[in-house]
Amino acid sequence: MLFAETNISNLALTIPEGIEEIGEHAFYRSKLNGHVTIPSTVNTMGDFTFAEAKGLTEITLKSTSLSKLPQNFASLSENLEKVSLPDNITAFGKSCFDGCTALTDIQMPAHLTEIGYRAFAGCTGLHGDVGNFVPSTLQYLGVDAFADNMGITGRGHFCQQI
Repeated sequence: MLFAETNISNLALTIPEGIEEIGEHAFYRSKLNGHVTIPSTVNTMGDFTFAEAKGLTEITLKSTSLSKLPQNFASLSENLEKVSLPDNITAFGKSCFDGCTALTDIQMPAHLTEIGYRAFAGCTGLHGDVGNFVPSTLQYLGVDAFADNMGITGRGHFCQQI
């Protein structure tokens, strides 16, 4: 819990190159304000890394060996608007962005195979056809992955008409 529940305000944080692991709850409920950049050297992130970081508006993850965003990665970070991810991310853990109501800009990684349970539930800022959020490489779509999100419409390419 490195910066958990700390008062780090008015800060755009660039985590230094060389950091390989960000532990569980590292920035949980922190008062980060603005943009966080995660370096390419990070290969492990614990659950709830940026959960409930209310002032966080943007996350940039540089190309890394990390392949899965952990469960509750940025859940309930209600002011998070934009997430930039490298194409090597293949999975979103459960509740990864659950409750990120301001999230409007996320480009799904090209090789995404798994979207976990409630990964984008309550992300009411996302709008458009579900096919824009679910790439053809997807193999697993968790229960309620886009629940409570009336802005997502359509059937997407993975649904068959009955």
